[in-house]
Amino acid sequence: EVASWFKPSPAAQFKNYPEPGYAGGRSTVDWSERLAASVPKGHASSFDEFALSSPSIGETPGEPITPHSAPEVPASSTAFPTEIVAKAVDRRPLRALQVHDSYLIAETDEGMMVIDQHALHERILFEELRDRVERGAVESQKLLIPEPVHLSAAEAAAVIEQRETLEKLGISIEPFGGDTVLVASTPAMLSGVDPDRLLRDLAEHLRSRDLPPTRDALLADLLHMIACKAAVKAGQKLTPEEVAALVERRHLVADSHHCPHGRPTALVFTKSELERQFGRI
Repeated sequence: EVASWFKPSPAAQFKNYPEPGYAGGRSTVDWSERLAASVPKGHASSFDEFALSSPSIGETPGEPITPHSAPEVPASSTAFPTEIVAKAVDRRPLRALQVHDSYLIAETDEGMMVIDQHALHERILFEELRDRVERGAVESQKLLIPEPVHLSAAEAAAVIEQRETLEKLGISIEPFGGDTVLVASTPAMLSGVDPDRLLRDLAEHLRSRDLPPTRDALLADLLHMIACKAAVKAGQKLTPEEVAALVERRHLVADSHHCPHGRPTALVFTKSELERQFGRI
């Protein structure tokens, strides 16, 4: 009798993906596949959001995963079981689900956490790129055929002038005559980035802003821009595996509370706050 009070739920309606491209939604290559392949072989302990061999807090880099932590799956696989979620020492696992294709909702010991997927991913990318730049270890991926990019005269001059700075970011360019610039390599960890779009964004950034006075400050400024453009966007649907991997990486960055621009990556609602809202206390 009670069941008759409720009508069956209608079939779920899914939104279309945002405009393809590294600053938009998915391109022809799945987001998880692009980032899973972004770290060269032999760097399983480095930034790899979707490799099961990537260590969690408390694990030693290169240490094999035991049956107690996760099923054994090849590092190149992106097939995360949905029950594989973020873990840290003496901390209960976080399980998250996506809402409005923009936010991740997770239960915590204290209550409930709402994560901004773009802000969190931007912070992860920024810190990993920054750390690699500081170590001088930004791996480049050479293009089989260098890609010509046609810019305005001012934009071409701006990027050519900053060639050495771009090299530190894993971006290799060469003048090709006139206002055309060749992109020879891009950062390996962003292997899905469209070289043409990346260089155009960099050129626009260098031309439209007052540049910082020092090389280090300019590097940090460009890292902010690249991380923001490459991060997943609000309105971009993620698979359960991508959600789990993104939440896992949250605990491996120095400042998981704010994006590089200072916006919060997550809001926490305690149990007592929820109980007050619902009139329980």
